[in-house]
Amino acid sequence: MGNNVCCQNVCSRDAAEATEQNVDTIGTIAVRIKEIEAGLEADRFEYTKYVKELDAATPSSPSSRMHAGDLKHTAKRNPNGTMYEGQVRDGVKQGHGRYKYVEPPGSYEGQWADNRAHGLGHFKDAAGEYKGYWMSGEKHGLGMEIWFDDSTIFRGMYVSGVKQGDGIYQWSDGSAYEGQLRDNVICGHGRLTDEEGVYVGEFVDNAQHGYGRWDYANGDFYEGQFQDSLRHGDGTLSWTQENKQYRGQWRNGVPHGKGLVTVRGVVKNAYYLNGKTCTREAFEKSSTVVPGA
Repeated sequence: MGNNVCCQNVCSRDAAEATEQNVDTIGTIAVRIKEIEAGLEADRFEYTKYVKELDAATPSSPSSRMHAGDLKHTAKRNPNGTMYEGQVRDGVKQGHGRYKYVEPPGSYEGQWADNRAHGLGHFKDAAGEYKGYWMSGEKHGLGMEIWFDDSTIFRGMYVSGVKQGDGIYQWSDGSAYEGQLRDNVICGHGRLTDEEGVYVGEFVDNAQHGYGRWDYANGDFYEGQFQDSLRHGDGTLSWTQENKQYRGQWRNGVPHGKGLVTVRGVVKNAYYLNGKTCTREAFEKSSTVVPGA
């Protein structure tokens, strides 16, 4: 029994330290993105100056439309309705330009390399818009994406067209996520804020999964294990206003297994099956307790 208690204390301490480290990690994400955005804004400022200078060139003077060696300016409408106005080299989009799409309707304005969006650019269509960096025709680097149908905003890092690394989601209902993503999915350490409160911890496939802590809007809090956004495994739920706490096992969001209930400083053993209290005998006969109990 003593070894089990010691193990639980060590595990709890390790988990708590991991949570503190996660908070520190998450805290740096917003700072890092702000720093990168500051660089992006500086790039946009310099780039805007360049575009204005380019547009100020006299269209009637071919020599004035020559930039960076053999770059030339062109304005061309294709038979299918698409249109490009900007710089080219040997007929290939290169430098700055604006391209209008027809099917589906949309537009891209920004930097090009070898007929592909490459560098800083802005794409917009009926579904939404993206402002940020591109590489070889794909979103790559820091960018901001907005979806018009529900006003969702994402700011963060892209790798070859996929959200990857640090990012921030903001939804129209006021909720927000700040943390890590993998392959367009919320995955890793992060902070979720919504009307329920604030969750800080681990995520897998857009769900709270692993170790984390919920601080609820009413002052209650839970710290422990999650599976598919439900309390599952070992965890502690504290009701602050009632001066009550349950520390023990959970399954699918409810107490399930054995634990300790503390009410105003008085500690008692407790047994649960699917969220309902039961006797020790019923608990021991049950085959549905959490594995390892």
